[in-house]
Amino acid sequence: MKESLKTTSGRRFVPLFYLGLTVGTLVLCWAALRNPQVQKLRAGEYYPKTRCAGIIDGRTILISEGDAEREVKLLGVLLPSEANPDSDSSAADETAKRTLTAWIYKKPVKIISQHPDTASEAYVEVFAVDIGRKLLQGGQLTASREPHPLLEEYRACEEEAREAHLGIWRNQ
Repeated sequence: MKESLKTTSGRRFVPLFYLGLTVGTLVLCWAALRNPQVQKLRAGEYYPKTRCAGIIDGRTILISEGDAEREVKLLGVLLPSEANPDSDSSAADETAKRTLTAWIYKKPVKIISQHPDTASEAYVEVFAVDIGRKLLQGGQLTASREPHPLLEEYRACEEEAREAHLGIWRNQ
């Protein structure tokens, strides 16, 4: 063993180095958390007290923004019953509702962008995950054919679910 790693009593100096490194890291983390900018983020600046207060159906959620509540439809997606009104899709609609409830009920949400014509449709994220895209990837919903900024991406997600026979595409 090198002499530089020993103290005068013969003990190793290396464990003290790691202890100092650990304490230093903890002090830096503590200081960072005391930073006002980090406190704002923790207090809900990124998700400004906006939570999912309820699920209306597989694509409509009730958003709670402080004391106010409003309904928001996921932009760019359709329930199976909306995409094909002639078929009996009530079971698929209920499955989409249960999936949506499991993913976002009472969780902080972020409204990404709203439909230019109506404020009742928007892209919604939970912990940086696009909920509409996630439901499409699982085959729970279908992509809307009306123009919107993520139309091509949403159609690609629907096609992947269709090819993998997921969700509503299971029997096709």
